[in-house]
Amino acid sequence: MQNLKHSITAINNSGGAVEQGRFVYLDGTADRTVGLAVDSTGAPILGVAAHGCTADGDAFTVDIGGPGVMVELGATLSAGAYINAGAAGKAVAAEEGEYYAGYLLEGGQDGDLVQYVPQVAINQASAKTETA
Repeated sequence: MQNLKHSITAINNSGGAVEQGRFVYLDGTADRTVGLAVDSTGAPILGVAAHGCTADGDAFTVDIGGPGVMVELGATLSAGAYINAGAAGKAVAAEEGEYYAGYLLEGGQDGDLVQYVPQVAINQASAKTETA
């Protein structure tokens, strides 16, 4: 089966390690430089670390779209939940009116790696209004 995920190579500028399944954002300090997206940093989420990396300056793969993208949960969530970055870049439930990174295809508990559908930087309140 063909891998249909969309990925890029990025450079870690988070100040430390980035673990697999954690959200990152494009930090703008240089081309393809990313930081760990923590507690809705305000910057749109770029994607999730496919395998993680250990230090600043390391190159690593960021999954940005397509089927099979995995994210680490920071709370117990159900399939269909809109998600955003919480503590340490883990997925938590998005609050009404804030940006979200996508929605879950599967539910799970804190620490689980689950599949989600990336929808980068879409405002949840706007999306609900448009579909109603």
